Amino acid sequence: MEIAGYSYTFGPITAAKLVVHPQINPWYSGREMKSLEMYDPWIKHDTEIQIIINALGSEDMQVCVGDVECHVVSRDPDARKAGTDKFHPRLAVANKFSDPIVLILPYLPNWSRDFRAQKCQERLAAAIEQSLLTQNSTVKP
Repeated sequence: MEIAGYSYTFGPITAAKLVVHPQINPWYSGREMKSLEMYDPWIKHDTEIQIIINALGSEDMQVCVGDVECHVVSRDPDARKAGTDKFHPRLAVANKFSDPIVLILPYLPNWSRDFRAQKCQERLAAAIEQSLLTQNSTVKP
């Protein structure tokens, strides 16, 4: 079994703060953990990608899963479309890390208040079909 680090642990869980990816890797590597989950929404600019790749290489680490967040279960159809349109560009970012697995985070609302799980699942399925399956994707769903 291999235990992977979770970059989210170093993010704005309790308060807004800058995520410094090169500081995450040594912390996990020092605990003999060589795989890291990468939380895509915190990668804001293409310039960060090479910095993160270099930091991973310096610690002999790899990204084992990339989280891609797209708000596709909103009640607002424009927000759902924007989330669906976001899949491919963010998958391209994950691909730069050679992520073998991408986890799609549908950004679930408060479903006890907003709507039932079935509706969330239907909207996620529609987004996957519209974005991944119909755009000549090389990604296997």
